[in-house]
Amino acid sequence: WYWCGRALKGGSKVLEIKPENNREVSSIELGADRSPRIESFTLILELKSLKKLEEIKDKIISESKNFGYDPEILLRLAEIESHFDPLAISSDGKDKGIFQLRENTLEEIKNISGREINPFDAEDNIKGGLIYFDYLYKKYKDGPNALKTTLVAWNRGPTYVSENYPLNFNEIPETTKKLIDFVLKQK
Repeated sequence: WYWCGRALKGGSKVLEIKPENNREVSSIELGADRSPRIESFTLILELKSLKKLEEIKDKIISESKNFGYDPEILLRLAEIESHFDPLAISSDGKDKGIFQLRENTLEEIKNISGREINPFDAEDNIKGGLIYFDYLYKKYKDGPNALKTTLVAWNRGPTYVSENYPLNFNEIPETTKKLIDFVLKQK
């Protein structure tokens, strides 16, 4: 949806946003035609989903521990992928949910685990993300820089790793470098 409002001199405008389908408002864009002077502006956001965010983080922590991984790594991966949004969709429409799983990744998860994953169900997406992360890590664990290689495969795909192995981390795409740096910060 898109909302436009008209600022009236000496008046005030109250806008109440009620997101549909339990989606959260991720941004509000304010624009003005002919640049009216705004004396003051107050934005009040009621974060009804804060509890849900904590539940998502708790589930990622729990699943990370079940698989034997540092929860901080998977929390940062979910943060950079979707900001923990279970309904997130990438700009190209291919990546979905908290861990931004693609159709081919969902198929791979099904082949690995026999489990069907609904990418927009938070618990399914987290479980599927951990299954896939575990699969990738086990694939590269005996090589140099196993965790970094896993993250390259996560971001670029296992085919990229196969075609460029051994990886020169100075030559990987910038978006992948940023993901690795963010996920592995303080490590």
